[in-house]
Amino acid sequence: MAVLAAKDSLKRAELLEGKALSSLKLGNYDQAFSDYEKAALLNPKSQGRIGWRYLFFLRDYKRACNYLEAFDAQTPGLDDPIDDYSVNYLKGRAYVGLKQYKQAIDAYTVAIHNREARNGLEWVDYRYLVARAVSYLAVQQPEKALYDLDNALKNNPKSAMAHYHRGCALQQLNRTKEALTAFRDALFFVQTQPFERDFYYEQPDAAYEGQIEAAIQKLKPLSR
Repeated sequence: MAVLAAKDSLKRAELLEGKALSSLKLGNYDQAFSDYEKAALLNPKSQGRIGWRYLFFLRDYKRACNYLEAFDAQTPGLDDPIDDYSVNYLKGRAYVGLKQYKQAIDAYTVAIHNREARNGLEWVDYRYLVARAVSYLAVQQPEKALYDLDNALKNNPKSAMAHYHRGCALQQLNRTKEALTAFRDALFFVQTQPFERDFYYEQPDAAYEGQIEAAIQKLKPLSR
């Protein structure tokens, strides 16, 4: 009987998640997250997917963090996937939203090292490297940020956001002329490449044309 009850709970959770996703696509967030909450009670494995939806759709970083941590605790030592991401990458995003940059760096490091150990640094998603670099910049560690951004650009040389944040790292290091070159590269790629986004939303670290132009104008007088 217990096995049948467990299977029934999992089935109900699956149906609720399907219903919630439909509501989400229609913009009915109240109904969507009500159903997601019910699904999480029925199936703890749902916590990861619900966590990233709180993260990206509502930017409710505290709830996102709670769900992602609860999901991660179910399999200690593993960086489990959640759709196209890893739980530690998503935890890093939630920590950044809470301005807990040290915890974000630790979470991103788990995600990065996990992939590097399996396949080498050249197979690490460049977005993970950019994300950790941005957190390094937030705690004034530009040398570490620059290392990550150089590797991100090896994996995606046309990334406007990687060039932009590389410029920010060089600026923190007072390497003004190099920073200006990086910003100009970012401007070129943001104007000539598709904007960096996921299926539903833009990348959290994306660089915008106006933002890049402002950085260039600010540095021009200093680079003469």
